[in-house]
Amino acid sequence: MTTPETSFLVEIDQFLASCDVLTPISASDGGDNDNNTNTSSKRTNLQTSGRLVRIAPRLGRPRGKTLTIQDGDDAVIDMTRELEKVKDRNKRRHYREQRHNERASLQREIEQLTGKLKRSQRHDSLFTSVWKTLSEHQLAARMAAEDEQRRLRKAIDIQSALLQEFHELMNQRVTNSYNTPSAGSYNNKRVCGELDDDAIFSACLDELNGVYAETDAILRMRGLDATAANWDDPKDTWTRDLDRGCFEYEGKITQPFAYRDYCQIRWHAPPLPHRQECRQHYQLLNDSRNTMASKFRITTRLSSGEYASVMQRMVILRHEKEERLALVWLLFTEGEGSLSGIHAQETGWTVATPTTSEDKTGTVMTTCVKNVPMYLGDIAARKLEVKEFEDKLFNWGSENHIEVINGLKSLTLTKIDKLVK
Repeated sequence: MTTPETSFLVEIDQFLASCDVLTPISASDGGDNDNNTNTSSKRTNLQTSGRLVRIAPRLGRPRGKTLTIQDGDDAVIDMTRELEKVKDRNKRRHYREQRHNERASLQREIEQLTGKLKRSQRHDSLFTSVWKTLSEHQLAARMAAEDEQRRLRKAIDIQSALLQEFHELMNQRVTNSYNTPSAGSYNNKRVCGELDDDAIFSACLDELNGVYAETDAILRMRGLDATAANWDDPKDTWTRDLDRGCFEYEGKITQPFAYRDYCQIRWHAPPLPHRQECRQHYQLLNDSRNTMASKFRITTRLSSGEYASVMQRMVILRHEKEERLALVWLLFTEGEGSLSGIHAQETGWTVATPTTSEDKTGTVMTTCVKNVPMYLGDIAARKLEVKEFEDKLFNWGSENHIEVINGLKSLTLTKIDKLVK
């Protein structure tokens, strides 16, 4: 009959064999089977006890202690305790290894994420600096554009006010009249009433301050802001817009005379001296030292054979500072006779600076002119007169430019002294 202790030892033996703790002993090592149950049970107990004794050193038993194989319950209890200790040690070792592996894996992941974070921060910092620079440039461009917009709006308001004033004056005082030519001579019929000179010159003087403020921007926009001498490469460009009837002039020339001599010639010589018909100087100026105003008439013959005339009023403003002379002017053209109701306004800028070269004395002159026609009333039925007026404007502008350049070249220092006296 099998006892509980024998069954328990058999299970232990099977467990140890499955864990490969020791090599199982075959049945032949235990001798032949006996019909006596007690003898077989004792033999089995002794074999299992022997195996347990053989594995005792592997269980880490403390030195100086020996495992005593006892028959009965004491031996079973001791073996059970030892097995539980083995299981606990295996569990703790497996748990420590698992924690160690997890810690190593987390450490590697921390290092990888730290590297990614540093690379991302460097990348973000680079792009942040680039976008910051671009945004600063865009902000500066926007502020400049807003300033330019405000300046243009102010100029438009001034021009609109001037045009409105001219329109009101024309409606009050100008009547249409035509010339009746006679043999050998003609009597040019003027308009019944003339525009008020005080009102026109005052409006021009007010506008000239804004025109002078635009000097640097106008020259820079047309590539005329450089002050280097161009002895061998003078610039002289005329541009016409046939659709609108306006024209522009851009010029840069270096003259071989001293800067101070040029200032005296340019300012003290009368403007447009070749225009002498009905010429008058306007005297009611607040700053006569730096301002000149005059009016004169130009009589011309149209393609129809009729004679017509225009009255031109010119105001010049001078600014001189640190070896830089700036002249700005307005030339208002008022049609008379068959050209009545057709007008034009010319705006001009001239800047003179001395040459920087010590080898050759000279003066650099840059000039920009813009002439725009203006029409009052319905001109749809007067296309021929309008076309002739625009052609005349361009021819008169070319003549004025040639006369000014030739006058500067022909004046001598003796004439300068006479002009100053």
